[in-house]
Amino acid sequence: MFWCLRPSLVLLLLHSAAAHVFLNSQKASEVLTRHRRANSFLEEVKQGNQERECNEERCSFEEAREIFENVEKTNEFWAVYVDGDACHSAPCAHGGQCKDGIGSYSCYCPEGYKG
Repeated sequence: MFWCLRPSLVLLLLHSAAAHVFLNSQKASEVLTRHRRANSFLEEVKQGNQERECNEERCSFEEAREIFENVEKTNEFWAVYVDGDACHSAPCAHGGQCKDGIGSYSCYCPEGYKG
């Protein structure tokens, strides 16, 4: 009796396992793609270039640091590069100076104002 059910059970197990193991071709092909970098011959010995390092490809903080060679300028660039310029809409009232940060901004108010 069991030998009659064995092929049915095997087919049922294979069908249920295939549903969890195999991906459709589009999902499976995602593993094979990569983002092309704009590396050129001896790029690592060239001086940092914002166009090449951060506009043509996604750059890291260290690559941005190579471009500006100054921590303060790098931090200003990085705050805008990572999440956009929060100061673009001029959120500070009464002539306050806006300083962009990552995920935030700060307003520096003129004398006589608070915020």
